[in-house]
Amino acid sequence: TDTAGLGAFFARFYGYMGLGTMLLQMVLTGPLLRKFGIRVALFVLPLALLMPTGWVLLDPRLLTASLMRGTHSLLRYSVDKSAAELLYLPIPLEVKSQVKSFIDTFIWRSSDGLAGTLLLILISTFKLDPGRVSVVSLFLLAAWLVVAFGVRREYLNVLRRAIERRTLDPERVTANFLDSTTTEVLARGLETAGEQQALYGLSLFEIGRQPAWHPALRRLLENSSPAVRQRALRLLSDAGERGLVSQAEKMLGDPSLEVRTEALHYLVAHTGRDPLALLTLQTEFPDYAIQGSVVVYLARTGEPGHLPAAQLMLESMLTRSDEAAPLARKEAAVALGLIPPPSELHSELLGLLHDPELEVVEQALLAAGRIRSRDFLPFAIEKLSDAALKTPARTALVLYGDRAVGTLKDYLNDPDVALALRKELPEILSQIPTPESASVLADSLIQSDPGLRYDVLKALNKLCRRDRKLLPEGLDISDMLDAELMGYYRSLQILAAIDPLAGAQAARQLTGSMEGVTLVARALGERMDLEFERIFRLLALLYPARDVHNAYVGLTSHRPQLQANALEVLEHLLKPDLFKRLASTLDPEIKLPEKLRFAERFCHTRVDSAPEALRVLLHSGDSWLRACALFAIGKLKIVELADELRGQPRDEGDLVAETWAWAASRLETTTAS
Repeated sequence: TDTAGLGAFFARFYGYMGLGTMLLQMVLTGPLLRKFGIRVALFVLPLALLMPTGWVLLDPRLLTASLMRGTHSLLRYSVDKSAAELLYLPIPLEVKSQVKSFIDTFIWRSSDGLAGTLLLILISTFKLDPGRVSVVSLFLLAAWLVVAFGVRREYLNVLRRAIERRTLDPERVTANFLDSTTTEVLARGLETAGEQQALYGLSLFEIGRQPAWHPALRRLLENSSPAVRQRALRLLSDAGERGLVSQAEKMLGDPSLEVRTEALHYLVAHTGRDPLALLTLQTEFPDYAIQGSVVVYLARTGEPGHLPAAQLMLESMLTRSDEAAPLARKEAAVALGLIPPPSELHSELLGLLHDPELEVVEQALLAAGRIRSRDFLPFAIEKLSDAALKTPARTALVLYGDRAVGTLKDYLNDPDVALALRKELPEILSQIPTPESASVLADSLIQSDPGLRYDVLKALNKLCRRDRKLLPEGLDISDMLDAELMGYYRSLQILAAIDPLAGAQAARQLTGSMEGVTLVARALGERMDLEFERIFRLLALLYPARDVHNAYVGLTSHRPQLQANALEVLEHLLKPDLFKRLASTLDPEIKLPEKLRFAERFCHTRVDSAPEALRVLLHSGDSWLRACALFAIGKLKIVELADELRGQPRDEGDLVAETWAWAASRLETTTAS
């Protein structure tokens, strides 16, 4: 055997194959995938191998074998490899990272080993010559084609679902490009998609480096969503599409300012028109609509020479005195929100925020949120107290994002701020999914008002469900959990002292179905329900939220079997010391006397009588419970609490004041008689 000759042959062969693979990848693979997509690329290698394999069957020589091996080497690491990589596109990233490494390191290597083993068996055991081995190869190629058909069908189904659910990772699209198959699936989805799905699909077109002249994009210019129309026109403009001049002129009269601005940009970019000259264009919409578009366009260019013209035009919109003046000011507010900060024009927002027209103030609030200027942040927070402006104020604060978090924290924890306004802030923070907002909520868990404490905890639960990684590292809520447990046991002590029947029901987790109990007992039962819920909301921050929620539903179901199952789940879920502390609270089989004994040890106090329990409620800080306690004192004519009643503040609202007056008169009548 000529070892040196064989070595030289293989060196030249694989050298040429490597060079050919590189050229093929550069010249053919990309255009092939763009034009025909993965639906064709998956079949290129097996179909290409059919012919040289047949030649080996008919003429088993070195030349035909080299052609077969060369075809495999050229296509496997170019077209076929690229097609295989595209198959991962709709797969979730966390699944892909596990599966791909397993396939690359084990499956591919194992398949090469199995192929070599099969070849060895065919030659050494069955004594097949190369021609007959090629027959086996033809059967394997047929099986390959069948599998490829199945893979293609399933890929299209998975891709379609990923686009519908918006789970296709844009970063991975950026790293690759969308082949024609994916593009067609995406385009078909755009035609029937809602606003959010259409915007998501357009973002894939945009970052996937696709030809933006796809017919589906043109049809989106008539979409009912302004955001979709604007994004589609921008993609077409960026792609250099010049055949939309007449449609862009029509879109100058679009109801949406963003669409009109995009149409103006298109006409200036692709026809060279002067934007100011477009003000004279006849449309069915009022002049201030075009003025707003021109103001936004001029301000966005960033050219110093355009700013005076934009200021002059904006001033003319703000100083109108005709019947269209409110609409012009509203349009000006919308325009200011579309101008990137910082801009001198944004100073005009201050006047619009104090405009007498409600719709103008709404748009000014939204504009303040879009430009995220701290100058307008206090005004947006204060408008949460205005029922007419609460919704746009919330939206504006969410648009502020992290820039508002610090100020929201100050307002949330300021006792001088009205409680009603403070209770609006946790929900807003829950809609800002950042570690900063989660940290603010975690730091604000300790609140004297139970309702506000519940709102903060609920908002933190929402962020935790969205992404547990948002929670601060090392979050310690053990003291908070003990405080809630103590509050629950304290309420149980008070309830049992006032109404033993209601206390027994509460011990069995039946506070939600109390019948024939007093008003104060029912109010205490409602508070215990909230305390019980807060305990589980705290647990959901430490343990899997779904398991904790299921346990909560089971314990409050009033069905013994579900309650027992829930306790078993918690026993396996919680740490032993924590479960031990909670067991007396959670287990409905533990009777009231035993729970009260545990409560006495845990709270280091006891409540022995109804008057003592009512005295505690009078100092509870909960206006509703205070009113119920006052009512009970008056109804039962508990004279021994008369001095306590006279010392009670009566400035917590009409309910407390009226109930106090009624109870005081009842006690005075009893004393006099």
